[in-house]
Amino acid sequence: MATNEILNSRLNCSLVEIRLWDTRTGELLVEPIQSQTSQLNVLAFSQDSQVLATVGCGYIYRDYECDQGEVRVYDVASGQPLAQPMADHTENVVGLAFSPDGKMLASLSDEKNLILWDTSQWHALGQLNSEDGWMPNYQYFMAFSPDNYHLYLASGVLSDYSVGPQQWKAAACQIANRDLTQVEWEQYLPDQPYQTVCPVQNP
Repeated sequence: MATNEILNSRLNCSLVEIRLWDTRTGELLVEPIQSQTSQLNVLAFSQDSQVLATVGCGYIYRDYECDQGEVRVYDVASGQPLAQPMADHTENVVGLAFSPDGKMLASLSDEKNLILWDTSQWHALGQLNSEDGWMPNYQYFMAFSPDNYHLYLASGVLSDYSVGPQQWKAAACQIANRDLTQVEWEQYLPDQPYQTVCPVQNP
């Protein structure tokens, strides 16, 4: 089922309820999903339309300011959660996007943190700090490149982040200017056989 054939009927901070409709038949696909958050800000479907991700606020304090941004993921066919709420953000989440291959989910929050999630285990792969053209309390448009190696943020200013493994390896090698030692490898990658990953630098 294509994403445009699924309609979200309610996106409202006070209702915190999601209903999925088949736009071809007008029928409700599953029972309403209770998001269990105090706010519901952004929704995103995976490319195959099988996973729905939502972001909202798990805890609100002082004049309705968000103190804990939460990412939740659901199976579209059943409406059931696929993982526990992912609450690594400490402020309101304003952007959300799946990679085309469905292996990553990106979320962006008001504290300038961009978190990449592994969708196979639903854990954080890492965080980036997004300073360029930052506008707090403003919704951002997010999209991955077709090859999954770049993430674009747009809101007046277009920012490009390299998020592919090869780009991360190249950046790490450029910063360190050397390979990991045997001791460092055993500390950080104990389950992987030692190998050289950085090209030899010219003196």
